[in-house]
Amino acid sequence: MDNTTIIFLIIAVLSGVGLTLIYLSRTKSKSITPTDALSLDFRLKEELDLKENNRTTVYEQKGVDDNELKKEDSQLRSRLEELEEEVADLEDEISELGIRNKRIKEEKDALDDKIYRLEKEKGEILDVKMENEKKLDEIIKLNCTQKERLDFVSDLLNAHNATNEEFQEKDHKTWEIFSFIADNLGPRLSFLNNNIIDDNYFEKCWNWRNQEIKTWIKNKKVVAIVGEFSAGKTSIVNRILKQDDPNALELPVKSTETTAVPTYISQGKDFNCQFYSSSGDLKNISSTSFQKITKSVIDDMNISSIVKYFVLSYKNENLSDISILDTPGFSSTSEEIISKTTEVVKEADALFWVVDANTGEINNSSVDVLKENLNGVPLYIIINKSDTKSQSDLESLIEKVEETLNRNGITYQKVIPFSKKMKADCLIDILNSVSPRENPDIISELIEQIDWTLMNANRELKELKSAQIDLENQVANKKQILENLISDIDHSVEDIERAVEFKDSFWGEDYHKISKSNYKKFENGKNKIVSSNSHLPASINEFFDILHLQSENREAVYEQKSKIRNLEDAKKDFEELINYYNHLQNTGILKLINQ
Repeated sequence: MDNTTIIFLIIAVLSGVGLTLIYLSRTKSKSITPTDALSLDFRLKEELDLKENNRTTVYEQKGVDDNELKKEDSQLRSRLEELEEEVADLEDEISELGIRNKRIKEEKDALDDKIYRLEKEKGEILDVKMENEKKLDEIIKLNCTQKERLDFVSDLLNAHNATNEEFQEKDHKTWEIFSFIADNLGPRLSFLNNNIIDDNYFEKCWNWRNQEIKTWIKNKKVVAIVGEFSAGKTSIVNRILKQDDPNALELPVKSTETTAVPTYISQGKDFNCQFYSSSGDLKNISSTSFQKITKSVIDDMNISSIVKYFVLSYKNENLSDISILDTPGFSSTSEEIISKTTEVVKEADALFWVVDANTGEINNSSVDVLKENLNGVPLYIIINKSDTKSQSDLESLIEKVEETLNRNGITYQKVIPFSKKMKADCLIDILNSVSPRENPDIISELIEQIDWTLMNANRELKELKSAQIDLENQVANKKQILENLISDIDHSVEDIERAVEFKDSFWGEDYHKISKSNYKKFENGKNKIVSSNSHLPASINEFFDILHLQSENREAVYEQKSKIRNLEDAKKDFEELINYYNHLQNTGILKLINQ
């Protein structure tokens, strides 16, 4: 075999091995399966067979000797076996790599699953974090709200009593007068059959006391702003307050029912805020504290358990002779709020009932409230937010409101459309036109009742004394009749004793004897005794009846004198209270009784 042939064969074998190694090196980074290994082996054998056929063809063409061919063939086969062993080793390595690759793939899948779970947990943790941050923000806000609430309650509880000595003295003395009327004059007048001090009179006396201690309504026209809750009552009051002073502090308009308390607004030298506590004390709070009411931080607080009503003063000429009363409303489900509104509305000289134009006409509950609480007070209907209606719809609404009022027999003065676009002058003019109602002079009336009662009581006492004299005469007469009857019986007994003679018998028993001349005396005496005896029980009963009447009359005289004396003492004490109270009126304007 020539050198050319040998070199050709070696190159062919080496090329095959090289291709195999190159293929194996490339597949180390990929997943190699047993199928891929068999395909490679088949391809190598095909290539060797092709080289063998090519070699045989070359040898035959060149006439190479068979022995040399066999020798060379043996060498090649030996080399081929070596290569096959290498291929087997490579196949084992490929198998191990496949197993390793499978394990790595499983590990990768496990890692991917773990990463997925971790990513999911991370997402859930982030969601929880966001939720917790949201809750934390809410808790922080709630804590801030709670702190503001506690600060506000602290402001109320630690508020100092008003330094107005006149108010404190009036509060004390008017309460003393009211209590004296209830505890002393009432019972003592009742003892003398004068029941004027009933529940209605107590209410009049209480109203008198309110007028005396509430300087913000005394000698002023009180106009109550009432109506449905959230109908815009407070907003209307704010319009009046800011008419001449845009910087005036507004009243709270966003409070819920639990924070809503009646608020009096009157004129003062400057803004001042006070409140009447549930214990009956007038206390001062700062404007800063009052402004907290406008916030929602106290929406869930029942400040009405601490504050009975607020008293505000503004430097506002429109309030010179007017006191505005802003009420919580009658549409509440709270009996406490309805009762509180009803109580303060009784002080009003006029009612301004606010209706929201968007809710339609006055509803049945409002009609019932008006019937129960109007009590002859002039009524004005304000249709608020009228700018939300067209002119035709507004006119139709006004007609419906007037028809409802007329149908239910509710007397009203006027129906007034109003909106935030309108000036408050029209309302202020109506406020100024309100006439204050005359408050009866309760104290003078009460003293007149005392004098009238004493006059009647003294007249009754005189009648009792006159009856006592008459009864004394009757007793003397009955006594004389009894004495005459007894005297007649005594005389008759004496006549009988003289008509009966006592005889001693020498032989027999002693005996009594009536002579024929004395028998007539005896019969007359006996008849007189029987006659007197028949009249005696009735006369005795009549005598004791008269004695009993005399005793009762004497007791009645004593009691009447005692009642008169007690009422006279009460009148004296009452007048001393009134005189002292009058003495406290430095200006001398207030006089409860004529002196």
